[in-house]
Amino acid sequence: MRGYDYFDDDVFLVSYPKSGNTWTRFLVANLRYPSETITLTNIERFVPEIYLNDNAALKRIERPRVLKSHDSFLPRFKRVIYIVRDPRDVAVSYFHYAKKMRWVDPDAGYDQYMPRFLSGELDSFGSWGENVASWLGARRDNPDFLLVRYEDLLEDTLAALRPIGRFLGVDADDSAY
Repeated sequence: MRGYDYFDDDVFLVSYPKSGNTWTRFLVANLRYPSETITLTNIERFVPEIYLNDNAALKRIERPRVLKSHDSFLPRFKRVIYIVRDPRDVAVSYFHYAKKMRWVDPDAGYDQYMPRFLSGELDSFGSWGENVASWLGARRDNPDFLLVRYEDLLEDTLAALRPIGRFLGVDADDSAY
């Protein structure tokens, strides 16, 4: 994002759309701010989406900041938690979302939708494969990159939160709740 001031201690919570980023924002916000009540109306105060806030608003966020993004690899995102979800589930979720947003005809079927999904024509974030591969190719072995599987969060949320907590410098054990 041009015109934004990013800091070395920023952490970016990145995923392809419909991969669990919103739920993970709530988990991260609750980890970082256990005494706060996190809701849809205040999540932007704790883990803001970079597309919904201008630079001045983002600069007011307590540091170190955790910022939501769907961008493919950007070198200026130094510390990244990347959420990956099974692309079959992403495709189904995105299908319903795209219909709701009227990016595809409300009467369209999967046969009309899937070619657009697979080619990355629905948004500016590329295809699922391009987005995921950009991050894995550039950062897979970097200690400032944490790969989180959405399915692991579903299966055992607390166990999947522990490495996220360590990455953020926050305790994520049973006693934190």
